[in-house]
Amino acid sequence: MRLASKLLFALLLLLSSGFCQRANSQTNPERKAATATISGKVTIKGKPARGVLVSVRLNQENPSPRTFQGKTDDDGSYHVTGVPSGSVTVVPVAPAFVNGKSSESWGKSLIVSDGDTIEGIDFDLLKGGVITGKVTNADGSPVIAQRVSLLRVDGNRTGGSYAFQDMFETDDRGIYRMFGVAPGRYKVSVSDQRLASATVRGRSIPETYHPNTTDATKAAIVEIDEGTEATQVDITVSRSSEGFTVTGQVIDQDTNNPISNAAINLMRITVIDANRTNGSGGPTDVRTDASGAFHLDQVPPGTYDISAEPPPNTSLIVEPIRFDVVDADVSGLVIKTSAGASVSGTVVLEGVAPEFAAKPLRFWVAMDLRNEVRGYGANHSGDVKADGTFSAGGLSPGVLRFSAGVWGPTGNSRRLTIARIERDGAAQPNAITIEGAEQIRGIRIVLTNSSGTIRGLVRIVNGTLSPEGRLFADIKASNDPDSHGTQVDARGHFLIENVGPGTYELGVHYNDNVLHKFVVARQSVTVTAGETSEVVITLDLADRGKP
Repeated sequence: MRLASKLLFALLLLLSSGFCQRANSQTNPERKAATATISGKVTIKGKPARGVLVSVRLNQENPSPRTFQGKTDDDGSYHVTGVPSGSVTVVPVAPAFVNGKSSESWGKSLIVSDGDTIEGIDFDLLKGGVITGKVTNADGSPVIAQRVSLLRVDGNRTGGSYAFQDMFETDDRGIYRMFGVAPGRYKVSVSDQRLASATVRGRSIPETYHPNTTDATKAAIVEIDEGTEATQVDITVSRSSEGFTVTGQVIDQDTNNPISNAAINLMRITVIDANRTNGSGGPTDVRTDASGAFHLDQVPPGTYDISAEPPPNTSLIVEPIRFDVVDADVSGLVIKTSAGASVSGTVVLEGVAPEFAAKPLRFWVAMDLRNEVRGYGANHSGDVKADGTFSAGGLSPGVLRFSAGVWGPTGNSRRLTIARIERDGAAQPNAITIEGAEQIRGIRIVLTNSSGTIRGLVRIVNGTLSPEGRLFADIKASNDPDSHGTQVDARGHFLIENVGPGTYELGVHYNDNVLHKFVVARQSVTVTAGETSEVVITLDLADRGKP
């Protein structure tokens, strides 16, 4: 059993606007020996915490990110030496404790320069709570080695509303014990993760919430405060855990012809409250037969979305349908497909290849499809072959934008800058309009290596940042559907790496959900290949903006 890892790192990307000042660009200096030092204190409710491991991890794209460590002494002080320049995350490793500030739940981000001596990176921890109980069948026998998870239901408290990624399991007595739980209100459930295959031959555990319901809206709420322990949070699994049969057919809605060899996707929908749902599941190992029929076994009671993955080399759009499994088999489901558009072409790289990319290069292509009139957006992935050709089907009408990059040797990836897009040799904007079920061919995506860097400093005027506020910086090119950014560190520094040459809208945005305040600043910045653009941005907290 183990608690969800708090060494997760994510770059949160938001849109922004406002004012900034840009200084001169300078060429990247040669990387010097790793000589930076990071120090601070770790306390528990203000008292020194001895023997706590503090980890400093590099955030750069790397197949094997290095970690630097130090332990706190009797005064709770730590020193981590030999840290190289770049973006790092500092986090105390204390599984039974939680960070006292929600804005530091995943640690503190820092931008380190060669030779830096960074002091005062402090953490104040709280004793985490405990939830324990027993999972049994209706006859009282223990449910052994089954996953137990927490679903947070109070979005306004530390950490927001989420389900733990790494779950706990019951032991040979059916007993589970979760520790290091942040203060908050939770619903506790047990489920059989084999549901994703939906073809279990034998016992299947329906997702059941404390104390004995499969309906998340009827689950009892467990409240955890600092250092408290909730006991006897027991779960009784219904006798109807054998599950039921779900059958149906996949057809072409225009011709009523069956669609054979289509993979079935099954997603369980959990209703958290009147405004929120949570989905779990995905592809199954079931495919339609020659008549388009499918058959799923051992599906526990619940609400589901079911859809189909069209056979390879087809361009079909599939409309998912929702159904309920209550206390009987479900039959007669009809999943309808319709003709969709497709796009195909090639991906090429101009200039020097990224250092970590495999040879020969393995490209990836992603597509953002939006239709503002119909009010929907969707993400698609292109199937890129070894020769750089790609194709994607099942596209709806709308505006299609591309992003692309290369895969590294261990499955990690680097996004590259799109220098231009061509269609049958003619230059195109990165915005292709799809009308109807047209087949778009002859697309050529030309990439350039992203070797530029933006190193910045945020200056705050007319106020101070709230401990619960979050500060981010990002850039956005005019021909790119996505922003590229990072969190601003505790000293107001930020570093955006792997940026292609060109002019970008650089933004800084401050978001405080507690005070309902959003402040933004922006201006253009020009990046040159292989160089660092030094930027100073002034954020005026007296301004207001919309996210």
